This record gives sequence, C-alpha cells and structure tokens, in this order.
Amino acid sequence: MRKLVTIATAIVVAATAVSSAAAAVPGTFSLEGGATLEDGQVTLISNGTVPFSAVSFDVAAGTTVADIDSLSAVLVAAACGGGSPRFQINTAVGNIHVYLGTAPNWDACTAGDTGNLLATADLRVDTSQVGGMFYDTWAHAVALVGNQLVTDLLLVADSGWLLGSQTVVVESVTIDGTLIDFEPATPTSKQMCKDGGWRDFEDLGFKNQGDCVSYVATGGKNPPAGE
Repeated sequence: MRKLVTIATAIVVAATAVSSAAAAVPGTFSLEGGATLEDGQVTLISNGTVPFSAVSFDVAAGTTVADIDSLSAVLVAAACGGGSPRFQINTAVGNIHVYLGTAPNWDACTAGDTGNLLATADLRVDTSQVGGMFYDTWAHAVALVGNQLVTDLLLVADSGWLLGSQTVVVESVTIDGTLIDFEPATPTSKQMCKDGGWRDFEDLGFKNQGDCVSYVATGGKNPPAGE
C-alpha cells in the first residue's frame, strides 16, 4: 500500500542560497506534513497522528523524467517498510517511486549514503502507475515516460500505517549532482539565532544574537555588524 502525497503550502528553505525568490530556484526545498528541520537534518515521521512527511525539491522548469539520472540520500537513521521512505517523481500521467532500503521488500534501511539509487540493478523503481511494473529499472521508466515533465520530486515517509511509528532522519540529498544539505546559508527565522545559533553562520560574521535577529527581522536589509 502506497499513499500518494498531496502537496500543500509549506515553509520554503534555500539549500544553497537564500533570496526573496528562493522558492523558484532549483536546489531549494519545502517541508510537507510532519517534516521538521533542525541542526541541518530533516526528520520525516509517519504515525497514527501524522500520516505522512515529505521534502519537496524544486526542479528547473521544463525538467523531464529523462533529465534525471541520479538520486541519492545520506541517512542518519531510518525505519523502512511498506514502500517508504522513497523518492517520488510526479508527472501528469502518474508517479514513479524509487524505494530506499534493501531488496526485495525495501526494508532494513541502514545509515549512510545510499549511492545513486537509479544506477542499482535491484529493480527498486516502481513504474506501475505509468504503465510499467512494481519491480522495474530506471531505464524502463525513461522508456515509458521519459518525455513527461516532472511536476514534483519528493522524499516521502508514510508507512506509519504498517510500522506504527516511522522516523527517517536525512542529512542530505543529491539530485543530478546538486547537493542539498539542509543547512541554510543564512538564518530564516529568529529562532535560528537563539541559543548560540547565530554562531552557526560564520560566513556572515554576526557579532551576537541581536545582530542575527535584526538581520532576520529586516529580511537581510540590515547586514551583519561583522561585514
């Protein structure tokens, strides 16, 4: 059983650069459902209260299924099962799922780098929604719907229905060579400045917490005192 994720409005965070237009830049991402971001790690949960969590990654306008040739993630911890966690590539004609975990049931996740999941030989690509089969290859997915535009690309956790409680902690994701490490280049909330958090932004040169808070409150118009 796999639940299709419906995307709602979410907080948008820049992975590599922050600007007023960050949401439109490939390499940025938004958090959906019960997903949270803390200390440069995204935690995805699924349980009886929160059915799903996801990270939705921006893709460049005009990106097709055939344009994607690598997907990988660095996991800190994960519970796998029931088709989750997975990368989910949405198109107008159906979704393609790329499962994390160990074949053939895509369970027994381990911490560390998954490597390029699209280059494995263990048939972890599910093309059943686009005219293919549950155990399939990325090459066949491209043959089936390579010309279809990608409408969304997500990393999803939604197997609380099977596992009771599922937690997936992700340090980074790499999509076609673009590293998304979930560590914002600038603070995006006043909370990120507190409890010494202002020191995490060494490149900006904040002098103290108040300096950081002022930067956030003015949308970056009040530059760090260290500049």
